[in-house]
Amino acid sequence: MYELKVSASREYDITVTEGLGAFCARVLPYLAGENVAIVTDDKVNAIYGDILLQYLPNKRVITIVIKSGEKSKNAKNYLRIINTLAQNGFTREDGVIAFGGGVVGDIAGFAASTYMDNAYFRADDIAFGSGLFGGRKDRYRP
Repeated sequence: MYELKVSASREYDITVTEGLGAFCARVLPYLAGENVAIVTDDKVNAIYGDILLQYLPNKRVITIVIKSGEKSKNAKNYLRIINTLAQNGFTREDGVIAFGGGVVGDIAGFAASTYMDNAYFRADDIAFGSGLFGGRKDRYRP
C-alpha cells in the first residue's frame, strides 16, 4: 500500500492498496459508527458485493445498488440514497463507501457530504480487480 499526493485545485491523497482486505483495513478505523452504507452499481455488486461484506463483520451494512451508467447520476438516485440513510438512522459517525467507478463515486460522495457530512470513502478500479483506489473526498485523515 502506498499514498500519492495530488496537487490540483486543492491537495488530496490517494491511497493505493492491493485487494479489498487492504482497502477495508485502511478505512475501517475512520468508521466510528455502527452503520456503513455501500453504494454500488448492479454490475460491480453482482461480481464483488458479497466479497466486500466479509470485510465488514462488525458493522451493520446497508447496500444501495444503482444501475450502471451515467444516466444513474440523477436526483432520483440521490434522494434514494439520502432517504435510505435517514430511514436506517445513519448519523455523522456512520460511513458511506462508494464501491465502483465514477458515477457511483460522484453520487455517493455528494449524498454523504450533504447528509450530515458523513465519512466517505471511494473504492475505484474494481473492474480490474487487482487494485483499489480509496480516499476521502474532502476530509480524509490518513
